[in-house]
Formats: sequence, structure tokens, C-alpha cells
Amino acid sequence: MRFRSSFAVLLTAIALSLGALSPSAYASSPAQAVFDETVYYLLTQYGGFSNVNLRELPLLYQPKLSAACMDLANTCPAEWAYPIVTQMVAKLEDKHTGFYPKSAQDIREQFSGRGKTTGFGIRPSKLGSGYYVRSVQVGSPASSADVRRGDKILAVNGVPMPKDSSAAYELWDASENRKTPSLLSLTRQGSRVSVEIAPVTLEPELPSLQVRPDGIALLRVPDFVGRGTGTVGPRIHALVLEAQQKNARVLIVDLRDNPGGLVTESFSGAAALIPNKPAQKLISRSPLSNAEFRWNDGAVIQRAFGVDRKLFAVAAPAQWDKPVIALVNGYSASCAEFFAINLLQAGRGAVIGEPTYGVGNTVVSFSFLSDGSALQVTTARTVTADNASYPERVTPTQVVTDSLETINSTGKDAVLEAALESIK
Repeated sequence: MRFRSSFAVLLTAIALSLGALSPSAYASSPAQAVFDETVYYLLTQYGGFSNVNLRELPLLYQPKLSAACMDLANTCPAEWAYPIVTQMVAKLEDKHTGFYPKSAQDIREQFSGRGKTTGFGIRPSKLGSGYYVRSVQVGSPASSADVRRGDKILAVNGVPMPKDSSAAYELWDASENRKTPSLLSLTRQGSRVSVEIAPVTLEPELPSLQVRPDGIALLRVPDFVGRGTGTVGPRIHALVLEAQQKNARVLIVDLRDNPGGLVTESFSGAAALIPNKPAQKLISRSPLSNAEFRWNDGAVIQRAFGVDRKLFAVAAPAQWDKPVIALVNGYSASCAEFFAINLLQAGRGAVIGEPTYGVGNTVVSFSFLSDGSALQVTTARTVTADNASYPERVTPTQVVTDSLETINSTGKDAVLEAALESIK
């Protein structure tokens, strides 16, 4: 408790020196600490496109916190600040900046690539007509049980999926934390499918490759975090080499549902498909966040403060010189957008699917607050080596709707089929 209080006082003093907080912010409580830390990180790290005056935010929202904690003084719980901090961060209208009110430990582990999860290897998604399987992790119990993307989830252990999303995900989480198998009731193309499946401990997923008999290689990249720095980019190079050894003639890179991850992994992975040396710059309001990344002789080089530093090297770099097609959808975000943009700007091939999420022109960092919550902050804008701005989102060269409901009813993946048709 002493550390949290001292840290909150320090943050308050710094913020006051910047003209950010009112004197009432000196009142130290767990709730005030969350508020003060959030303000501090926004003032010192934010480098996005929002036109909101950051210094005015605490002046607008400190009175709300003071009113909420009026009767509790220094004992006001951290949770009481959560809705106020969420509103304050949302005021920026920046989709790459957000507050995570629950324990940040899972976020910390996922961002570092060290997080393990217990589950089936299914990512469920709520749509208007129910809950669907958005993705299936390769090598997971769900993959072994032939659960497929687009399957509709009707019930778990005989309990229908609730209409309320919170209740539905509670039911799902409970089944994934059982020590005994669960019975999933699914539908696929009008037929009911029952699957008994047991949860296991799953490592973070890495990119995977399937080379079809017709010479088409499908490279799936679920995210750009993997198991930490130097695990996704080098893995993409290894799989591209494998595709070449198996005489693949076209490479389809599936970036659908990829939420992003680490710039180093996206950047180094794209280098396997781009003949020239790619480079990417990060420009921020704070010089501390400025950096340039470039690919040189199989290594990712970061340049900051005029100094070059090799972050990691790929032992066996690949160079794919045959046709490439990238698949994207509305859930492809951040580093997945960088990857597709790099391919387009290099003229390496088509991008097929839906317009992407729309944060492809910025990067973020995570700040973990003293109460266990977390703040994701847009720290910099992305530009090319010649200082041209990255677009906010990727507009596909061929727009095709990626509908889980259509996949469920017809068994046809319209985005993939459009890619295969374009090859003929």
C-alpha cells in the first residue's frame, strides 16, 4: 500500500507541474491512484491523432471521481475509478487507446507471448444470429475434434448459449476451466454436430502452413505476438522456406481475425515476401517514442537517438518471389494492417476481403497500473522510410464479405474462394 500511495503522490506532482490536475488530486486513495496514473501516461505517452486537449481531461473528470469518492476519502476503492477512467480515455475517440479495468496479468502475459491458456482452442464470437466459432487453434483439442471456423455454438453441456453476452462467456469460461470433458452442440450446414472435448493447457499460437496438392500454400498468421519477440517473424521465414521446398506456386497469407501484436514480428515477417529492404518509422509527440525499423541482411535493426541496435536475426531468411495474396477482414488490426500495407506498397500482390479495423497508422504501448489494471496508449504514428503516412486501414484490392453465418449455412469460405479464383 505504501508503494501505491507514494507512486500516486509522485504522479500527481508530475501532472500538477504540467498543469493537468486540480489540488483535489492530492487526496490519495486506490481510486485516485488509478486516475492519476492514467492521466500521467496519457500526458507523457500519447502520440496519436486525437485533437482532444489532454491537459483538459483531468479537469473534466476529476470532479466526477471526487463526487464518487466523497464519503470514502483515502479508502475509495480502485474499482470506483474504472467507469470514470473508461469515459475519460474514450473521450479521445482513438480505437488504439483503451483502459482495461480487470487484472492486467493476462494482458501482460499475452503481450509478452508467455501467456498460457486453458481451453479448447476455440475463439467464439457473438453475431446477430448467435455465437459462432471465429477461429480454431492449430493442434488444439478443437482442431483434433474437427471443429471448424463458422460452426454455430448452440449449447455447452446441454445449456443453451444465453442471449446475454456476459452470461454466455461466463458459461464458456466455466466449461474451459473444467477438469472433465464438455459436450459442445454445434450446427454446420443445417446439420447438428455434437463434440465431446476436454480443455488442455495451450501455448500461444504460432503461424502455420498447409501446402495443397495443387501447389497453393496457405500461411495462417493468427497474431504478431506469438511467444514473444523473435518468434513470429522467424517462424514466417521458416514456413516460407518450407513452401518453397514443397514447390508451392502461390502463397496465400491469411490475416483474418489477426488483432496485431509486435511491430518487430510484423516487419520481419513481411521481409520474407518483399524483395527490397522494407523500413518503417514511428513518429511521436515525444522524441522518446521515435524510432525506425529496417531489415538488413536477415536482421531487424532499430534506430533510436541516432544509434542502431540489432533486435534479433533470422537464422535462415526466406525470399518468396512468386505470387502472394493476403486475406483480411474487419478484425484484422494494427500489425496485421502493417503487414498487408507493406505488401501493397511493395506491389507484391492482391489483398482480398473486407476493409480492416482501422488502426494501421499508429502503434501502442501497454502501461500496467499499480492496482492491476492496464492502459493501452497510442504512442506514435507510422510512416514509411520516406516519411509517407500509412493509411488508417487497408482497403482490399477485391472486397469480399467474410461472413461466419454464410460459412455456417453453405460451407463456403467466400474470401478464400475469391483468392483461389483469382489464381486461375
